Amino acid sequence: MSPHGAPLSGSADSSSPSGSSLSNSSGILIPRCDQRQYEALELPNGLTVLLISDPETDKAAAAMDVGVGSLSDPDDAPGLAHFLEHMLFYASEKYPIEDSYSDFLNKHSGRSNAYTAAENTNYQFDVAAEFLDEALDRFAQFFIGPLMSADATNREINAVHSEHTKNLISDPWRINQLQKSFCTPQHPFYKFNVGSLETLKEVPEANGRDIRQELIAFYSQYYSANLMHLVVYGKDSLSSLRAMVESRFALIPNKSLQQPEIPGDPCGPECTKKLVRAVPVTEGHKLELVWPTPADQHLHRATPSRYLGHLIGHEGHGSLFALLKKKGWATALGAGRSHSSKHYAFFAVNIDLTDLGHEHAMEVVELVFRYIGLIQSGEGIQKWIFDELAAVCATKFHFQDKQQPFFYTSAIAAGMQLYPREDWLAGASLPRDFDPHALAEMARALTPDNVQVFWLSKQFEGEATEEERWYKTKHSAQAIPDDLLQRWKAASNAVTPLPPAAPAAAVAAASTSTAAAAAAASSRDAALAPQASAAGSDGSACDLHLPAPNEFVPTDLEVLTQPTGKVSSPTVIHETPMLRLWHKPDTLFGLPKAVLFLQLASPAAYTSPRSALLTRLFASLLQDALNAYAYDAEIAGLNYSIVPSVHGIQISAWGYSHKLLVLVTKIIDHLVSFTVDADRFHVIKEKEQREFENFRYDQPYAQALYSASVLLAHRRWHFSDYLAALPALEPAHLSAFLPSLLSHVSLELFASGNLAPTAAIAFAQETESRLRSSPLAAAVPPVPPQRPELRMVRLGDSSAAVLAADNLNPEDENSAIVFYLQVCQDGETALLPATADSTGDDGEGKAEGAAEGGVAGDGERSNGTCGSSGKAGGEGGQGARVQGVSEGEGVRVRAHVVAQLLVQVVERDVFYELRTVQQLGYIVFLMARNENAVHGITFIIQSNVKSASDLDGRVEAFLQAAESKLATISEEEFQTHVVALVAKKQERKKNLVEEANAMWKEIDDATLAFDRVDKEVAELRLLRPSHVAHFFATVVRQGAPSRRLLSIQVQRHEKGAPGEAATTCAVENAPKPAVNGSAGAAPVCDANLEKGEANDTGSTSKEGAKEVEATSKDKREVIENIYDFKRTQALYPSLKGRPLPPSIVSSSL
Repeated sequence: MSPHGAPLSGSADSSSPSGSSLSNSSGILIPRCDQRQYEALELPNGLTVLLISDPETDKAAAAMDVGVGSLSDPDDAPGLAHFLEHMLFYASEKYPIEDSYSDFLNKHSGRSNAYTAAENTNYQFDVAAEFLDEALDRFAQFFIGPLMSADATNREINAVHSEHTKNLISDPWRINQLQKSFCTPQHPFYKFNVGSLETLKEVPEANGRDIRQELIAFYSQYYSANLMHLVVYGKDSLSSLRAMVESRFALIPNKSLQQPEIPGDPCGPECTKKLVRAVPVTEGHKLELVWPTPADQHLHRATPSRYLGHLIGHEGHGSLFALLKKKGWATALGAGRSHSSKHYAFFAVNIDLTDLGHEHAMEVVELVFRYIGLIQSGEGIQKWIFDELAAVCATKFHFQDKQQPFFYTSAIAAGMQLYPREDWLAGASLPRDFDPHALAEMARALTPDNVQVFWLSKQFEGEATEEERWYKTKHSAQAIPDDLLQRWKAASNAVTPLPPAAPAAAVAAASTSTAAAAAAASSRDAALAPQASAAGSDGSACDLHLPAPNEFVPTDLEVLTQPTGKVSSPTVIHETPMLRLWHKPDTLFGLPKAVLFLQLASPAAYTSPRSALLTRLFASLLQDALNAYAYDAEIAGLNYSIVPSVHGIQISAWGYSHKLLVLVTKIIDHLVSFTVDADRFHVIKEKEQREFENFRYDQPYAQALYSASVLLAHRRWHFSDYLAALPALEPAHLSAFLPSLLSHVSLELFASGNLAPTAAIAFAQETESRLRSSPLAAAVPPVPPQRPELRMVRLGDSSAAVLAADNLNPEDENSAIVFYLQVCQDGETALLPATADSTGDDGEGKAEGAAEGGVAGDGERSNGTCGSSGKAGGEGGQGARVQGVSEGEGVRVRAHVVAQLLVQVVERDVFYELRTVQQLGYIVFLMARNENAVHGITFIIQSNVKSASDLDGRVEAFLQAAESKLATISEEEFQTHVVALVAKKQERKKNLVEEANAMWKEIDDATLAFDRVDKEVAELRLLRPSHVAHFFATVVRQGAPSRRLLSIQVQRHEKGAPGEAATTCAVENAPKPAVNGSAGAAPVCDANLEKGEANDTGSTSKEGAKEVEATSKDKREVIENIYDFKRTQALYPSLKGRPLPPSIVSSSL
């Protein structure tokens, strides 16, 4: 036993009655397949610690959870806990240089983040495993001696305010605060918790208070070792990890504080039985029913809220959603615990309504209570349902994928505040104790007398006379009329429950009259007036019953015998003129899971906005038709998606391998025999229309990214084209389109994981057979010229183009810029000159002078171009000169590798200079981007204080300063960045889905560089500072011969004087922002680039364009129309259709 801490556990090696492993002395429940070692200890200062030793990890991580959150904010300084979370990242007494913590992590493949929740604040980081000890020393200073200088405090107030400003146009944030406003004002839950200039600067100053002193006092009052829980994850032994923790964290003061006392129920009787109509930012109609319920975190083994959410949110036959869908009233439904703490909880049911559902909204609520009544009747609390749910959860727990240590440590640290040591890993994810009393008590809380109904629609604009204090959400509120309450009570008491284990038989469709319903709900009063019961004489209430037993629960969890040794890449194991099947066995993860991708490509899928829309509607309707059947599969751990693409339709499935092919076979059966349901067509069409209309409410940076994706793809339609074409489409058009869509198809399949090659081949053969014999069209393979391909625009050398567009949301005062420097197509090479710091193959030869700049393809020097006529190097670098070697005249490497290293060198400077120092905005970051095998460097900035053209100028100024840094960077610092980027590239995939996604991208992009990491690492190790500086001078610098710039500028709408600047992080107990992290910006989700496969308007903002001309030093082409612009640009060659390298084709073919 260490003299500094009391060990509480050892390694996992014994079995528990539940089938989980238990550590010898701690009793921590550990998943059966988890080979990591765990140890719990408590330091003498009262800090509780969990150590995790994973010899296989290449990333180490740590998370500290502090037992205080926004509920403890002072009444006159809301947001203070969140503000403090921001401040701890700046500097400490031991490390006083501002941003040195984040800089250290960046140089060692790391990142950091934090969030503030209701009762806890969570800090986390990861780093290359060998640098864990120093990272822990820096991290520990957050809690030992943080510096909160007056200057940093004043700047960071602006950061918090900018974060709040960004959220002002976000419906989730707005509705979250609106719901709080209908709770007891004296309860801390009622308060605003993000913070703003008003709450953290203006009001304190007016009251004569120093906010910095308030921060220090809050830190002193609540940050104590005995209220903290630390998780450390590394590759070192438990004893080594223990020594690191004891030496670093024992210095945290223990003030022997008590957990802050939080009152119980935030909603008294005066707060319930409310009907609130609110005006959202986005189009559409929603209902949210909210009930205050007993706190149930202490019931994590019985999980009453999970049980109720499972039943109410079910989407299979007999479910509430299935009935609402049949009536054409809803497109989505979710149920479960919403806000919760140790002292209170809420349960919510959220429903996305159709236009018709909006007209019948009060009847929708009635059906919700009817289903709840089914549960409350006693028949709804069934042990077999609980046991089935517990079995599904246990399987998920025992066979869980490894997570990234960054997220794993954060989640465990937060759970350590809530759960006994045994359940630190399981939390509330593992139901074990069937407790009918607890289930019944929770169900009894879901009554009409205890509900708050939030009804959202823009149709309430005229009658919303009130405005919420912080987000200015317009709304009106009233007590729920007594006649409605009586109807809802009658509905919940009138259920004759059906046998819960009965098979879900087909039931008669409910007959509804759209015209009559619309007339009955033509006004607000009519919508609330007593009407016929939702379970009228049509007998539709009989459609509600408990779910049948789940046939998709896996029973065969055997892992197939796989080839010995690591299989690093997939191979083609079956090929016909129509189909190619790739396969890769799992030799790394050893779990009974598989992943399947299927790309069905058709020449008819994307020829025009109309055909793209019909393909999209088909994909949505197909998923819609499968929902009731496939929902059980999702519950049981089988996930799937059906999405349109520029090629056709992509089907993906992942999860337990036992019944994965059963599910995908069912999808193919539906696809080849699909019949258009006219009613569902109109519902889905309405849903698609809203999605396109709501694009205008996306964050400005997302609008800019979307515009870039349209401009850079030769054939990608604009969402306004979809909006123009959609209204005319009818069910008959889709019926007529499907034969042409399916008459000429090619298929690319990839099966990975616990699937035998023979099973994959049999599935592929059966799929091709079904397509060839489809009643819609007997499919044949397209001839090569017919095969769909997406070619990317190649911008001209030494060019600069600007698209300046107005923010599509007139209520949004933020501007944004995407500053994109195109580099090359995948595989193109750059010849970098040899200088005094680069050597030849023998380490001696030095070449004088510089080769002509830039990037070359097909092994040819390109005189400063990016090789527009060259071939990209796929597997083995087809068609390209030998890559990653030193040549007599210099070093030849793939150009995008140099670009990635440049980003690694300067990305932290971008964040610190433009965000922390210049305070341009909440979202500021730099990324190396690969879209459809074309690489580039992208700056993304969103600001509420600067115009888009000003942001453009700030980027150009930054680049000038960055060039100076590159000219003076030391070899030691440069190599630190090389090592960091190498570590990022070599980071092991954590699970099968991560690995399969990376492989599928190579297949789908047709790059086939399955050995990409090894080659790029070899090339990185050849690079020297002068190489990157030369690349910068020829590709990045203003006026460079190979510079190809696209600047997308979204102009803000002025509304009086702008607010002040920004920084980042996330406040929990509220929706997560799209980009968060107190010390580093998270990557932008690529999904933002594919909203309808297209984007941006065809026209530009003339005022913005003029401003651009005035501020830029180089001549820039103003894009007046995106299609006209694309017609003038060259295109990169297609990578599709090239012969496969023999090394990736099975010898059996």
